[in-house]
Amino acid sequence: MIPARLPASEGRRLNTLVRYEILDTSPEQAFDDITMLASQVCETPIALVSLVDKHRQWFKSRAGLEATDTHRDLSFCGHAILRDEIFVVEDALKDSRFINNPLVLDHPNIRFYAGAPLKTPAGENIGTLCVIDTIPRKLTEAQKNSLVALSRQVIAQIELRFALQNANLKVRSKALFLADISHEIRTPMNAISSCTNLLIDQIEDQEQRKMLGLISNASKGLISMIDETLNVTEQDLYDVELKKISFDPRELVKEIVDILGAHALDMDRYIYNDTKESVPDSIVGDPIRARQLLYNLAGNALKFCSRTVTVSLDAKQTSHGERLLITVKDDGAGMTQQNQNKIFQQFAQAEKNNDVPEIATGPGLSICKTLCNAMKGSISVSSTLGVGTTFSVELPLCHGQDTAVTEEPRVVFEFDSKMSENHPMRILIAEDSEVNQFIISTMLGKLGYAADMVADGREAVDASRAGDYDLIFMDIRMPNMNGKEATQKIRQAAIRQPTIVALTANAFDADKSQALSAGMDGFITKPISLERLVNAIKSVDNSAANLQRIAE
Repeated sequence: MIPARLPASEGRRLNTLVRYEILDTSPEQAFDDITMLASQVCETPIALVSLVDKHRQWFKSRAGLEATDTHRDLSFCGHAILRDEIFVVEDALKDSRFINNPLVLDHPNIRFYAGAPLKTPAGENIGTLCVIDTIPRKLTEAQKNSLVALSRQVIAQIELRFALQNANLKVRSKALFLADISHEIRTPMNAISSCTNLLIDQIEDQEQRKMLGLISNASKGLISMIDETLNVTEQDLYDVELKKISFDPRELVKEIVDILGAHALDMDRYIYNDTKESVPDSIVGDPIRARQLLYNLAGNALKFCSRTVTVSLDAKQTSHGERLLITVKDDGAGMTQQNQNKIFQQFAQAEKNNDVPEIATGPGLSICKTLCNAMKGSISVSSTLGVGTTFSVELPLCHGQDTAVTEEPRVVFEFDSKMSENHPMRILIAEDSEVNQFIISTMLGKLGYAADMVADGREAVDASRAGDYDLIFMDIRMPNMNGKEATQKIRQAAIRQPTIVALTANAFDADKSQALSAGMDGFITKPISLERLVNAIKSVDNSAANLQRIAE
C-alpha cells in the first residue's frame, strides 16, 4: 500500500476546506440527491461526497456505506485530489498503491473506484465525488462525463451553502447593529419622555403644561418612528401587516407641523398646515406609518427650504376611488431631473454643483417610497431649479364610520398615590443607569413604594437571595452580568420566586422572546410609563391578563 503524497498547496487547500464550515455537519438532501444519482448513473452500490481533511476523509453524503469517515492514509480520494481529471482504479488488487489496503482486503472490500475531484473556484481540490464497487469494472465515457458533471454540482451546492451562511451572518450582524442603535437612542429618549411626564404632574401653569405636553408628544412620535425605522427594512415593509385602526388625519398633520414648527423657527423658517375641509375627521389606516411618512417628507423639506414649507392634506374622488392626497411643498433650490429620478433610492444623494446646494436624503425618502407601496399608494416628486420641490402622495381613503374596524376606546389612566398600602410588596430595581434609577424610583415613589436599587446582574442575584422580593424590575444590558443571566440564576435559586419584569431599551420582538425564555414574566420597553409600572405591580398576583398588559 502506498499512501498518497500531499498536494503542493496543502496549506491553502485545508484553509479553503475549513473556510466552508462544512466538516462534521448534518446530512443535507441536496448532497444526498447527488450521491444517489451518481450511484444510479455509474451503476455502483456505493457513492460518496468525500472531503479530505488533514488526517481523514469525511463523508458529507454517502449512499450504500455506513462509515462516516476513514483515515486519510487509507483513502483512495487522497490520490484523486492530486489531479484535475477523474481518477479511476478498475481493479484495486492489481494496483500496487492499493493491493494491501485494509479497505480492499476487508470491509467495504473495494475493488473498483472512480473519483472526480471537487475543485473550488479558487482551484483547490477539497475532496471528491466518488463511486465504489466490490467487483472490478470500467466506466463508459458517458458515465465518466456524468460523474464529473455531478462533481461540479457538489461544488455549486457547497458554494451556495457558504453564500447562505454569509448572508445569515450579515442578517445577524445587522440585527445586532440595529439592537445597539435602538438601545442607544431609547436610553436618552427614556430620560426625556419620562422626566417630562413627571414634570407635567407637578406644574400647574397651563402654558408650561402645554409646552411639556408638546415635548411629550414629540418624544412619543419620535420613538414610534424610530421603532418603525429600526424594525423594518425596505423589503420587510412589504411583508409586515399594516394596522387598521381609526385615527384623525387632521390631528396627525397638526401634530407634525407643531413638532417641526419649533425647529423651523430656530432656523428662521416656517412650516404651514393647509388641511382642506374635504378631509374627514376619521379614517382607517396605520397612524404610526402615516406619521412616519409625513414626518420624513416634512422634515426633509424643512431641511432644504429657503424660508417656507407647506403641508397640504386633501381628499378627492378619483377614477380609482376616494383618495387621500398629501403634498409637501418647499421653496428650496430644487433638483435636476437626473436627481429626481434617483431621489427615492436608499441613501440617495443629489449631485452637487456650484449653483445648487447638495441634497442628501439618507434613508428617509426611500422609506417613504416603501411605506407608500405598502399602503397601496403612490409617491412622486416634481421640482424646478431655483423655485422649489413638491412631493405628492396619494393613498386609498377609507372613512372611519364606513368600516367595522374601530379604534379601541381610550382609557384615561389614573394612579393611586397610596397603592403601596393596598398592594404592599418589596421591590428591587436592577438598573445600571443613574438616570433610569432616578426615573423609576421617582415613579414608584408616586405610588408610595421605596424600592431597593442595584447596578448590575450579579448584585441583583445576591440581593434576591438576601431579600424576600415580590417584584424585580430587571434591565437587560448591565455590566458584570446581564439581566437574562441574572434571571436564570434567580430562577435556579431555592428562594421564593419573585415576579421579574424586563426593563430594556431593546425594542425588537426577538428581545422580548429572549427575555421571556430566560424566565422573565413581563417586558417593558423604555421609555417607561407609570401605567406600565402599575400593571407590573398588579401582575404579582400571577394574573395572566395583567402579565400580558405589561408589554402592551
